[in-house]
Amino acid sequence: EITAAAVPTEPGQGFFDRLNEKPLTHNDVLLFSRQMNTLLKAGVPIMSALQGLETSSENKNIGRVMRDLREGLESGNDLSTCLTREPKSFNPFYVAMVRVGEFTGTLQEVFLRLFHHLEFEKLMRDQVRAAIRYPVFVIATMAVAIMIVNIFVIPAFAKAYAGFKAELPAITKGLIAFSNFTVNYWYVVIGIIVFLGLGFRWYINTGRGRLAWDEFKLKIPIAGPIVRDATLARFARSFGIAIRSGVPAVQALTIVAGTVDNAHMARKLETMREAVERGEALRRASAASGIFTPLVLRSEEHTSE
Repeated sequence: EITAAAVPTEPGQGFFDRLNEKPLTHNDVLLFSRQMNTLLKAGVPIMSALQGLETSSENKNIGRVMRDLREGLESGNDLSTCLTREPKSFNPFYVAMVRVGEFTGTLQEVFLRLFHHLEFEKLMRDQVRAAIRYPVFVIATMAVAIMIVNIFVIPAFAKAYAGFKAELPAITKGLIAFSNFTVNYWYVVIGIIVFLGLGFRWYINTGRGRLAWDEFKLKIPIAGPIVRDATLARFARSFGIAIRSGVPAVQALTIVAGTVDNAHMARKLETMREAVERGEALRRASAASGIFTPLVLRSEEHTSE
């Protein structure tokens, strides 16, 4: 007599587990790239490599992604096709590089390049955060100081001025009136701040708002040039990797445009791509975009050669 055996359920397959699934972090993808390069270099097949990463990882999200990738490969799909099913973990640039590695038989080298690329991106982000941390701290301190002055200092001076019964300048009257409003209607002030914050967040999530905000960020004193230089460095690195991996310049510009994390510069890159498609030289299209420094233009000229 043949009886149906119970199929063992793999961990992480429950409804609530699926509901709480999270994408891989930047460090997770960086580690995955390094491990895949090491395993492929040692001659381990991709299926065995993914299975090994799945069983050895203590991170549930990594194990779940490795399992999904392995099941996709078992279904007959390419690794790059499986990666597209995890768009929050692997961006289009990463997927495109893996696809090039599959077509050219250099998947091991591509994973190593991706590892160095992700490491460079992490370094750039850490440097940008460190550079803008001080200006943000100064602005926050100034905002707190203004609130303290409005709530405690100005009311004390207002009482002293009231005892003098002297005519005050218009600016002083305005400061006292604003201080009184802040003290007596503090809940209105908090409501206005929350409303403006939510409105600003909604605006920058729209296409037009994101474009305007990203363009404005590049013009902010001190922080703007830092963000611009870091974005250009990431572009140059990504574009160079794509070209060395055999990706055509037009396709490389399209892929890299999605990695700069700045809608304004991404639009400029799309304009560059259209110019190159029309037959213009890459350096001329780059110079016409107006977003590149002379150093980047020289590096692009060397890359195109």
